[in-house]
Amino acid sequence: MPPKAPKAKAAPAESDPPAAAPAVGGIEPAPAVGGIEPPPLPRAWADLADFRTRAGVVGDMSAEIYMDRLATSVRHRLHAFLSTAPAVGGIELKGALEAQQPLTIKPQGNVESQVHLRTYKEHWRWSSCKMSLEATGMYEAPGNLFWLSTCKPKWKGQTVPATELAYGEIAGGREMWSHEKFLRSGDSDNSRMYIINGALPTAIATDGLINASDGVFVQLPCFASRGVLAGFYSVMDDALRASDYFKVRRLYEAALSMPMRVRLGPSLQQITVDSLSYSEELYATNCVTSDSFFDFVVKVESLLGSAAGEMNSKQLQQRCRDLAISFHGQAIGDNAARAIQAVLPFIISNLPTGGLPDVMKKLQDVTKVLNEQSKLSGVFNAAAKAFGKGSPAAMSAVCDTLNIIRLLALYQEISVDSFTKEYLLGSKKKVFCAT
Repeated sequence: MPPKAPKAKAAPAESDPPAAAPAVGGIEPAPAVGGIEPPPLPRAWADLADFRTRAGVVGDMSAEIYMDRLATSVRHRLHAFLSTAPAVGGIELKGALEAQQPLTIKPQGNVESQVHLRTYKEHWRWSSCKMSLEATGMYEAPGNLFWLSTCKPKWKGQTVPATELAYGEIAGGREMWSHEKFLRSGDSDNSRMYIINGALPTAIATDGLINASDGVFVQLPCFASRGVLAGFYSVMDDALRASDYFKVRRLYEAALSMPMRVRLGPSLQQITVDSLSYSEELYATNCVTSDSFFDFVVKVESLLGSAAGEMNSKQLQQRCRDLAISFHGQAIGDNAARAIQAVLPFIISNLPTGGLPDVMKKLQDVTKVLNEQSKLSGVFNAAAKAFGKGSPAAMSAVCDTLNIIRLLALYQEISVDSFTKEYLLGSKKKVFCAT
């Protein structure tokens, strides 16, 4: 049995069960459900840190095998916990997890709201599902995550190519369900929810319409981004081990509002194209929507105010943790904090000369070489050392430098790959000269 996981942060008082409540679904094996003995408890994610390898294997256990065992264990423990009375943290769940209907929007104060399950999404409608599948061969809506299988997807007896799960995907999936992301979803516990963007692709066979009519789906294949599913089970496992009742319920309500897109009787070729397209669309979305470091610092300044310019690195890191601020999925550490500090004075000064935001946008129209933090902060830091933080001379020097880089890239005088940190900053030489 793995060592007991640390207790999670206490949930709001209104969500806490009485102190005497049993730790159902905690680190101790869950009780038998329906006469079925609980499956063995796999290693916790934290205990795998020293064993994961790039080959996707922990010892002789692949990520596929680990996730299969983890999902089986989590389902059993979660069902046991949710089946208990609200007085001890449960919701008196009736039936299997996959038999639960997706959540519907309820008015405030509704009797059913006592179990603390809410959604902001329009719900899955079985009549619309059947109608759409018959008319278009597709239906998309928030459904029940437990309809989806965590196993490597197969279609018509054939395995979908290149869909093997890796431990790195589980780690990435955990970020999708992270506590930091949960905190960013709202200003208060009452308004916070787990938000998942994008619909997971799945399918049913042609004769599966009877299931759509009866309102029952079981073991649907997940053709892309199984890391999102794996992340859910891994984070839910953490919450169950820690007996974090508040988090368990918030994760469970998100599971009953999981966006998914169902196809009716597609070919294996279409399934493979869907799998490929899903990852490509996510990559394209990342390129289009991911903030440059400059835009990120502008938003940080708007959140923290001019006082951010007076903070030291540790204070800035702490403030970012308090607001769950991260950059490209990473928490703000010392290097990122120092990079923010290098750029902040130029934003706070708000000097009209040079039009820095406009210059940055024009540069980004041509190249993204300065979108990452180390190169951009290096240029700003060099200007500050030569002319003073946020001074008119430093602002002018930065704008001139950015314009030169843009013109060099625009007319291909220098290849984009040549814009290394050493080229931009002159390695140990000064990039700006005050004389």
